[in-house]
Amino acid sequence: MKLIWHIVKKDLRRLWVPLALWALLVVAQVGVGVSLLFGQGSADGLWFQRMITYNYVLVALDLLFAYVLVRHSCTRIRWSARRSSGERAPSPAVGCWARS
Repeated sequence: MKLIWHIVKKDLRRLWVPLALWALLVVAQVGVGVSLLFGQGSADGLWFQRMITYNYVLVALDLLFAYVLVRHSCTRIRWSARRSSGERAPSPAVGCWARS
């Protein structure tokens, strides 16, 4: 159990900036969603269309940021151990689904 918490702490120390930026992006998405739910838009619908556009941009940024975050964390995976039967260990791509 100590090893798991050590790995989690190390990852949080290494990725605190991207995770903080991602959290700000999620807060912005929630803000746009709340303003869409409870906002008093103008009669012509321009405000509503602008908020929908903001929402689409934030969702696209969220998907891009999540991809970059997963891709960045997958580059750190190392599989140097060999199996006892002498077979080769799995390639690094096995541990990361985002790697192409």
